[in-house]
Order: sequence, then C-alpha cells, then structure tokens
Amino acid sequence: MGAYGPGSITSLCKLTPPDFGIIASIGHAHYERFKTLDAVVSAKFELAESVIENSGTVIVHEKTLKFKHSQSMRHKHMNNFIACGEPVHTQDPKSAQEYSYLTPDDLNIISVEQTPMGLCVHLEWKDEKYTLRAPLYGVHHGHNIALAFACAMTLGMDAKDIKTALASTPQITHRLEVKRQVDGSIIIDDAFNSNPPGFRAAMHVLKILADDRDGRAVLVTPGIVELGNKHDEVHRTLGMLAAEVCDIVIVVSPSRIPTFIEGFKSMDSGKTLQQFETFSAAEKWLLKNKRASDVILLENDLPDLYERVLRI
Repeated sequence: MGAYGPGSITSLCKLTPPDFGIIASIGHAHYERFKTLDAVVSAKFELAESVIENSGTVIVHEKTLKFKHSQSMRHKHMNNFIACGEPVHTQDPKSAQEYSYLTPDDLNIISVEQTPMGLCVHLEWKDEKYTLRAPLYGVHHGHNIALAFACAMTLGMDAKDIKTALASTPQITHRLEVKRQVDGSIIIDDAFNSNPPGFRAAMHVLKILADDRDGRAVLVTPGIVELGNKHDEVHRTLGMLAAEVCDIVIVVSPSRIPTFIEGFKSMDSGKTLQQFETFSAAEKWLLKNKRASDVILLENDLPDLYERVLRI
C-alpha cells in the first residue's frame, strides 16, 4: 500500500482491513512530498495501526524502528510485532548503523550473499537456522526475503515449501531484472527504481556481474526524481560511487543532475563519461560501442522510460 501523503494508507486500510502487514523500509523516496523522514514514518506506520486494530501481526525491518513514532508503537504492542534485521556484533555500539532494535524473539539476518546466479540468505529464528536461495538480484531483496519468510512462517507455511517457492521466484519486471542478450551482453533493467538504496544496490549487482565475466560495467541513468532538498547531496554521492564501480557512465539529461557529474569527476578515476540529452541519443551510442561482454545497467525512474525501455 503506497503513501502519497499522510492518511493515504489509512484510507486504503479502511477499504481492505489487513490482518498482516509488512513494512520494509523508511527512505527518501517521495521525500519531496513528505519533507522529513519522521513524516514518512508516520505515513507508513498507518499500516501498523490498522493491523493492530485487527489484532494482527506487523512484520518490520528493524531499521524502521529507529524513529520515535515507530519505537513507541512497538513498545505499546510488542506482541503484535516481529522485527527482522542484522544482529549487533559488538557489545559497545558506537553508531546508529551498529545498533540493532531486535529482541530475542525476532528474526536475525545472518548474511545475504549476492552471486551471479542470485541471492543466498542465511537466517536464524526461534533457535532454528535457515538458508534460502532465490534467483533475484540486489542485497536489499535478501532483506525483503527475510520479511516474507517471517510472514509466511507466521501464516503457518512449512519452511521447506517456502524454500521451494523462493527457488523459482520470477524476477520483478523493470526492478533489477537481469536479462541475458543474444549477443552475449547482459542488461540489468532497473527502469522503475526510485530510491537511493536501490540505486546503490543496482550498482553492486552491476559490479558482481561484470567482474564475473571480466566485462565492462556500463551505467545509463538520468538520476532519481522527487528527492526534494536531498537531490544534490544524494546525486553527488551516487556519482562518486559510479566512478568507483563503472567503466562507462552515460548520463541522460545532465542538466538535472549536475552534482552527479561533479561527484563522478571528483574521483578522478579516468573512467569514461558520456552525456546525452535524450535516451534515443544514448541508445545510438550504445548500439555503436557496446561489446558482447558488457553488463549494462539501466537505472532510471523518469516517466518517459516507463513508456519505452531502451532497445539495446
């Protein structure tokens, strides 16, 4: 259930009252509308409020619990919550990233490994250890798998049946969808991505697949939309990461993400940067210059790409 603003999810829950709810993350998607992460938390946890009203179960990633609103709700309704996340490996956490909001009854994500053939997820829950495999790409999907696993088990499914189902999970169209081409090249279609963690995850997959075949890592992107006042900061960081990961970066409509280009150039990596005003111009360059060993990431969420994915 998507939130376009405060009250959106509440309205949807009145239409379809949920017994179970999963809240996967709190991020900067649509930040332009919500202005603050606290506002995003309040909007997303409208789902938790509706589930609790039905005496149901809310399954959340533990990182969604680092906000006062979500923490307060969980403390008041501990029996209605299951959290999934990475356990703390130090007795003296020094930063928010090292602190975990998991309790002994929650699900521990021991590790998520991205391989060229998909994900391998190791979990521990209720004194049992599980290894799950799925032909999906993006480490964040490993965390989504953990959330889905907790929900399925709570609904009464057998762990063996869940493993079998995950092993044949289809890729999600236009969301880190790995497509092996007739000419030998690989396209990672992430056309519908809309958030910074997803962008970073996509570049991680790009590097793994390119290294596996000793090919060039190629990124095509016009950047991310609806980041509000985080637009420049986020794109500068992503540009720096692209300089580390990619052999070729193709920026479409460069005037809207100048800080991405600045970040890329600041790394002085010697990597290739191409800039085009339109996707059709970028496509022509790719058709002329791509190699059979190339891995090409299409990272974009602008409206025109919803209508037509590059035919390369």
